[in-house]
Amino acid sequence: MSIVAVRNKGGVIQVAADSQVTLCDELVAYASDFKKICRIKDMVVATVGVCDEVDMFYRYVRANKTPKAKKNDVFNFMSEFYKRRDEHNATLKGDNGISSSMYCMMFSGRVFLADQTFIVELKNNKFHAFGQGWQMALGVMEVGGTPVDAVGVVCKYNIYCGLPITSYEMHYAPR
Repeated sequence: MSIVAVRNKGGVIQVAADSQVTLCDELVAYASDFKKICRIKDMVVATVGVCDEVDMFYRYVRANKTPKAKKNDVFNFMSEFYKRRDEHNATLKGDNGISSSMYCMMFSGRVFLADQTFIVELKNNKFHAFGQGWQMALGVMEVGGTPVDAVGVVCKYNIYCGLPITSYEMHYAPR
């Protein structure tokens, strides 16, 4: 279980995540090097969800061309990923055939949030959080906190998220 917070403001995209890896209610020490924020080629990916699926997604991003920064192209990219995921390991779909993983993809100065094939672009001057404690994280960012501040508050009050916090910042020329 995890928390990811992201803000897109004035030519800077900031993303932060906790580092705790949990299996049911147990901390997983052997996964301490698992990254919830990864830079892969020209894309930064932040994730919450099932480690197996997230790892498969990282491999998919490494093996495939980054989509164009258009919502429909990101939709097709994610659709193809889910198709391949299901071909290789149907158990990753979780209950009722639905993935429990969510993805934030940052590239070409744009931010796309993906939950299954529901794709949203996070526009300038907007923020979002997903995973455990997302409501707290949104509250922190609403009153001016950074994604790092937001993840820090969630780590303090949510047993399924933990320190240290990892973060990434991407600069781009505002449109």
